[in-house]
Formats: sequence, C-alpha cells, structure tokens
Amino acid sequence: MADITTILQSTQSPDADVRTSAEAQLKSAQESNYAGFLGSLAGEIANEQKPPETRRLAGLILKNALDARDAARKTELQDKWLALDPNTRSQIKNAVWTTLGSPVRPPNSLPPPRPPYLTPSFYFPRRPR
Repeated sequence: MADITTILQSTQSPDADVRTSAEAQLKSAQESNYAGFLGSLAGEIANEQKPPETRRLAGLILKNALDARDAARKTELQDKWLALDPNTRSQIKNAVWTTLGSPVRPPNSLPPPRPPYLTPSFYFPRRPR
C-alpha cells in the first residue's frame, strides 16, 4: 500500500477520479492485508506529526473497520479482530491509547481533550463469554 497519509488525503480530493482511486486502495488494503491496514491506520492516528485531518479520518476508518451497527457485520468484524495475532492487536491498542493521551488535538475537538473519533467503547471488540 502506498503512503497512508497520501491515500487519506486523496479520499478528500475534489477530483472524483482521485477520490475513487484512493477509496479503492483503502478497500483493497483492508481486504488483502487486514492486520497491515489496521496497523497503518493506528500508526497514522498515533503520529502527532501527521495532519489532523488525516489522523481524524484514519480514526473514523479504524472505528468502522472494527465496529458496525448491524449485528451480523459486528460479529464478522469481531471475528476478524480476534483472529489477528495478539501482538498485532496489542500494537494497535497501544497506538490508540497513546493517541487518547496525546496533547496534540485535531481541530474542533471538544473538552475533555479527547479526539472525538476515538472512544474505547467501540475499539477492541471481544466476544461475550
């Protein structure tokens, strides 16, 4: 996958061809290398040097890759998450938790100074026991 920052920026392009190509790259990455895809998104949100817009978008995409309203889709996403290597899951969790404690905030975030796209309730699904 190309640079995730560039791809995320391209998804916001006013040029429909550029936007469509970027969206296809994201979808392809998610389908072909789920762990790498999630890791790239987590890395983007955790890197305070990245543009706030791409960090916010990466957080939204990460959330949507881990949670859904539809029960069947939610179960599918939980199964995919739980099938990941525990070390990979740990790295992604750590990146998200680091971001929650970051002093660098995207524009328009509200107090408490937590990025609005990151809330622990939808991250790291677990199966009920």
